[in-house]
Amino acid sequence: MPDREPIFILRTKLYRPPVADDVVCRQALHDRLTAGLDRPLALISAPAGYGKSTLVSHWLESIDHPSAWLSLDESDSDPVVFLQYLVAALRSIVPKPCPGIVSLLESTELPSAAALGACLANDLAGISESFVLVLDDYHRLGASPVHELFTTLLDHPPRALHLVLVTRRNPPLPIASLGAQGRMTDVRLRDLEFTQRETTALLEQAAGKGLDHDAVVHVHTCTEGWPVELRMAILAMRYHDDANAFLQSFDGNSHQVQEYLMAEVMEHEDPVMRDRLCKIAILDRFSAPLCAAVCDVAADPDADRSPEDLFVTMLERSGLLCIALDGSREWFRFHHLFQELLRQQLVKRFASDSIAALHGRAAAWLEAGGFLEEATQHLVAAGNVSAMRTLILRNRRMLYQTEQWLRFDALLNNLPLAVVNEDADLLMIKAWIDIIRQRHTEIWALVARAETLLAHQPCADDMAHVFGQIDIFKSWRDYASADGAAALACAESAVTRLPMSFDIEKGYAKVMVSVSLQMVGREAEGLQYIYDALEKDRHAHPSYRVRLLEALGFVLWMGGDLVGLRDAGAAMIRLGEKASLPVTVYNGHYQMGKALYALGELEEARKILSAVIKPGYRATDRFLIRSTYFLALTYEALGESERASGLLDTMVAHLLDDSNSFSLAMVKAFQAELALRQGRQADAEAWLATFTPSPAPRGDVSSNDELTAAWILLSKGTPVALKEAGSQIAELTVYFEKIHNTRFLIEALALRALVYEAQEKMARANTCLEQAIAMAHPRGFIRLFVDMGPAMSRLLNRLALGEEALGYVGKIQAAFRGSLPAVAGASTPDALDVTRALETSALLDPMTKREQEILALLAMKLTNQEIASRLYISTGTVKRHTNSLYSKLGVHGRRDAVAKATGLGILERTHQPITIKE
Repeated sequence: MPDREPIFILRTKLYRPPVADDVVCRQALHDRLTAGLDRPLALISAPAGYGKSTLVSHWLESIDHPSAWLSLDESDSDPVVFLQYLVAALRSIVPKPCPGIVSLLESTELPSAAALGACLANDLAGISESFVLVLDDYHRLGASPVHELFTTLLDHPPRALHLVLVTRRNPPLPIASLGAQGRMTDVRLRDLEFTQRETTALLEQAAGKGLDHDAVVHVHTCTEGWPVELRMAILAMRYHDDANAFLQSFDGNSHQVQEYLMAEVMEHEDPVMRDRLCKIAILDRFSAPLCAAVCDVAADPDADRSPEDLFVTMLERSGLLCIALDGSREWFRFHHLFQELLRQQLVKRFASDSIAALHGRAAAWLEAGGFLEEATQHLVAAGNVSAMRTLILRNRRMLYQTEQWLRFDALLNNLPLAVVNEDADLLMIKAWIDIIRQRHTEIWALVARAETLLAHQPCADDMAHVFGQIDIFKSWRDYASADGAAALACAESAVTRLPMSFDIEKGYAKVMVSVSLQMVGREAEGLQYIYDALEKDRHAHPSYRVRLLEALGFVLWMGGDLVGLRDAGAAMIRLGEKASLPVTVYNGHYQMGKALYALGELEEARKILSAVIKPGYRATDRFLIRSTYFLALTYEALGESERASGLLDTMVAHLLDDSNSFSLAMVKAFQAELALRQGRQADAEAWLATFTPSPAPRGDVSSNDELTAAWILLSKGTPVALKEAGSQIAELTVYFEKIHNTRFLIEALALRALVYEAQEKMARANTCLEQAIAMAHPRGFIRLFVDMGPAMSRLLNRLALGEEALGYVGKIQAAFRGSLPAVAGASTPDALDVTRALETSALLDPMTKREQEILALLAMKLTNQEIASRLYISTGTVKRHTNSLYSKLGVHGRRDAVAKATGLGILERTHQPITIKE
């Protein structure tokens, strides 16, 4: 998949602040920081104005270590935003850093902060060369989960990492423990105060001459060595001929000094400069074009440079605590304290509506540049809820089409809940986000609220897209209730109402048309509907075509077309990689992987499904959870039971951290099924005791909880449990027939056959299993039967089937050779004997050498007399061996024997003389 940087990264946050020409080198502090490079953490903590960033930037110039810099702000409190910036910063050190974190960021949900910290530690451990990572203004993260991430990281820090935190206050990290263990370098306020000697050097360097000792001592005493006040004193000193007299003239506490110096600086600027300084103080970062937009300055087409470009150049040269943020000197910021003082002047000089207008112009410029988060911050500051709504709606298509669901959710959360609840358009956006992020409990309340708002409103053109989306949700609701006709009617209404400009939503509407057609028994028509849409709209946006492929995969799985599903999954992977749609890529791997597992192609399934699991756990990502399920089944089938259990245990831990009850219930059911396959009867029954059938559709796209419950009852083996299991499976069989769900109907029939066998109703057992085989054979299901264990193998061997069906059963029996999970009744001696037998043969009773010879000759269509002549034995002996062979194969004739043995892999399928596979 392409390594792409999020489009909203502001690169100026990644530049190390340049050091001013007149900086005073603080060699003692440099030496202390250098001595601490072998420790995982350096903490530089002091209030604003103590030169923390300047110290670290100057120190980095003096050492021979690669470094990455990230200046933080409030938006970085969101772990998603923070990690995106962190990865971007680390690209200055390695070209493709943190692959695990990058994969997590491409999901619809993040795991816990502790899990993120562990993933980040693993990623950073892959960087071999020692490096320094600086996080400036760490205090601006506030009460963020990012702190827990770094707590985990610092518990087990990568050897190459030296983390530098620059902050105004102690971070909520275990710094006392780190300090006590000698794993942290600590630089505080007293360390950062200028000494009198440093104060003298700084003032005399700025004055260009020696200064009176008493004047310098007076300034040092008043400022207490506070670097930023010394800088402001230097700025003001430039406007006075007698520097010594000026330095002696100010006195008082810190706040008074700031006000005095600010007045001194502002008094000597012209009115235009003062106004612009105040206006751009609303910006945390600024460039000439952004300043022009905020100050509402029109460009002169005849001028070589815009007024704002000249203004920024003059501002930089003036030394007004203005810091360049990039090497090309296009982006700048004020020193934080100076910015705060300017904002105080702004409030004094301008009315609140004028300040709101400044924020509005800043937001418009930032939105046009793709900086939606910063634009939203300005609209929040302006209190302009209407503009915030407009921004969200205006960028809806881009965010949908690029699958930036986490980002969209964060933007929507800036709007007051009361505003969202009174806007049907916004309610639909929130419902879509909740669908993607699996917050299912809230969806129907949102849809009902939207319906209420539109109850007396006609479906006019400007609102047709909202009515169309409501139709989609109603279609889903009807589908969940197994009312295929109603679901189809709502879906077709949605397709009609939605304009093509709402391509994602229209794609989902077509999804519902196709799956509803399948539910009402028109599967071929549903598939053709998708094929026609793919052909007709082949030039549509990839995210629209993805929806169609998703529908195709669903219908194919419900219909049991495993080869078609495998190919649809591969198409999704290709489309997702080409269009940089990571969620689509994961979906494709999931669809392809479950098809391969069902076909019995275990190694290929492991490879495909691992591509989803490998990057880490994205807690409620539906494709990750279901891929984890099928990968666990794959590991179990390959004999790696501990690994299978570990996958699901880890997923449960992450879901508990995120308190996602919907997904947690799903994975608990997966665990119960795996426990049953592994012979852990008590664990399976413990789940059954807590199980309550869900009101959601029984035909889930991965498994069916009700079938799992019936399977556990079957495994108990008591007459009461068997009766209950039979009743439940009979109900499920009727249900799956009603909704034309072939995939789960096959499973229900196979389980029902096992129940009948356990009740010694062999005729009924054979009938049910024959029906299951008749449906499964053309579709190629293998694991569905193998996963039911030894009892299924015995039952299959008793079936009287035609030649082709016997060949298919042979393939299923062959799959038992290397994969026979311990399931219902696995503790009985009979089951253990079967397991041992199948370790060396596909048959319950392995063939003798003579029987193998006769089988090969039967495949050559020789008569008993011809076989007797070839083997130099009597025809009676041939007949005796043949009957034994038929019994072992579970067949009644030579053609069936050859077909079954070929399916089992005992005979090579060839037009040349038949050979036996040893």
